[in-house]
Amino acid sequence: MDARRHPEGMNPADQAVVQERIAQAKSGNAEAWGELYRQYAPAIFRFCRRAMPTREDAEDATMDIFIKVRQKLSQYDSSRPFSAWLYTVAANHCWDLLRRRKIRQDLETGEVETCPWSTPIRGS
Repeated sequence: MDARRHPEGMNPADQAVVQERIAQAKSGNAEAWGELYRQYAPAIFRFCRRAMPTREDAEDATMDIFIKVRQKLSQYDSSRPFSAWLYTVAANHCWDLLRRRKIRQDLETGEVETCPWSTPIRGS
């Protein structure tokens, strides 16, 4: 398998490079962050493209995921594969977007079954 497509299948030397980039990115090194982005963004975009209804949605989701990952990089546990954590963040982000979109669509289209009623409706 191609290591660029499945980063979790990397050899130990490549894993060490990724861990070093993560450590550098955690300390604020923008170049190291850029390398992580270039390495993982294509795979995360493909993941989002399968999950989201349009290409534009997948592009937006990919950017949002990497913004979120950069903000929460300090929470990454280096004893686990980075790609597994990244895909978990991506999956949760896509599910949240789809769930919010479904709720919003239901409210906009007036899906009565999903709308809570504060008082019972009485017949005439």
